[in-house]
Amino acid sequence: MSEFLTSEELRDLTQRARREAQARALKEAGIPFRQVAARLIVSRHHAREWLAGRILTPSYEPDMSAVK
Repeated sequence: MSEFLTSEELRDLTQRARREAQARALKEAGIPFRQVAARLIVSRHHAREWLAGRILTPSYEPDMSAVK
């Protein structure tokens, strides 16, 4: 089993067929995703966390370029 949802699983999750509509649905649901070329990438872990009702917050790494 892959770390990422398949295209079919993404359609099932969002109930949308078009990539733009899927991206909107994911954003509205608060499910983190990335778009690489023509593909939306969603972590299976994030989908499971969302289904369990857990709030997903993006994590950001600090900007180390400012540190001297």
